[in-house]
Amino acid sequence: MNNAISVVQNYLDTVLKHPLHGLTKGISEHVADDAVFHCGTPIGDLSGGDAVAEHLWAPIKVAFENLQRIPHIALDGICAVDGRHWVAVTGVYAGNFVNDLYTIPATNTYTYLRFGEYYCVENGKITHSYVLFDYIQLMRTAGVDLLPALIGGNNDVQPPRTADGVQWTMPVDAKRTETTYATVMCMLGELLVDKDTTQANQKSYWADDMTWYGPHAIGTYHTLEGFKHYRNAFLNTFPDRDYGNHVGVIAKNNYMSVVGWKGVHATHQGSGWLGLAPTGKKVVMPLMDFWRVDDDMIHENWVLIDIPNMFMQMGVDLFANIARVYNKDFFPLPATVENTAIVNEDDMQFKELLKSVYQQYNG
Repeated sequence: MNNAISVVQNYLDTVLKHPLHGLTKGISEHVADDAVFHCGTPIGDLSGGDAVAEHLWAPIKVAFENLQRIPHIALDGICAVDGRHWVAVTGVYAGNFVNDLYTIPATNTYTYLRFGEYYCVENGKITHSYVLFDYIQLMRTAGVDLLPALIGGNNDVQPPRTADGVQWTMPVDAKRTETTYATVMCMLGELLVDKDTTQANQKSYWADDMTWYGPHAIGTYHTLEGFKHYRNAFLNTFPDRDYGNHVGVIAKNNYMSVVGWKGVHATHQGSGWLGLAPTGKKVVMPLMDFWRVDDDMIHENWVLIDIPNMFMQMGVDLFANIARVYNKDFFPLPATVENTAIVNEDDMQFKELLKSVYQQYNG
């Protein structure tokens, strides 16, 4: 295992295992003093280990009791754009969601939070990072429904069907890595050149049984024909879309991933995307993609998009709306409640029957 992976693994272990009072010191051992972490809404950009501990991880560790990490895909490689070594991982965090996270109400149950994380390691320290959480998934788990029903199907995002997504300990097959890289880059290149992807020859890149795992606001699609139902709505909403710079572009064996904090540039012109009327605003789309390629075809694609950030750019603060709509004090409860439900002996009959049966079978 190379040094970059070890640095990231030690950092991630610190996040899970260190108590809050030791978190800052532990994280600072693996994060450069001038490191820049680009985190999704509502966190924003952070600088240095102290800020990462306080603003990124402390709220999650407070919200989730006995926090666990369940990786679905983990890979590393030299970025084709900047030549630096990047390490990427996606999956879910899990734990007992016992305290509110920002304005998302706690469920007091075992709960998942989907994530995607990218780390650049230089001289034994993390110097740059990109972190996304699927807060829409967490909102819906907590019973908060601010967006329309899923466009796609079930969004219980699964790990790779081949169960080989954690590649950190895998040796590199250079030929397979090159094939994976070429397949995904050519697919993306076609999307850029031929923007009417409803007619584009995407069938030459995607397997018949492909699955697209989108962010929770959008959903999951199976087969390329099924995916076009979402893709068409996206094209109608952002007809002038164009690629921005993708900072992390890495491939390893049959997996590839990219991160673009301004990954797509577009104007919000049409309707049909997550229920928001056209605003005419120019937006950028922070995103992460992970692909599995076998036999020169893409079989699975995991996508994270900072949906709250997109809405913020279009003038809607989802987190503030949670506080307005789901105010816990909206229905205050008295300290004691007098039981006035039973008003006469007739109403006691079934209760007495229950007692009788219970005593009959339980002594």
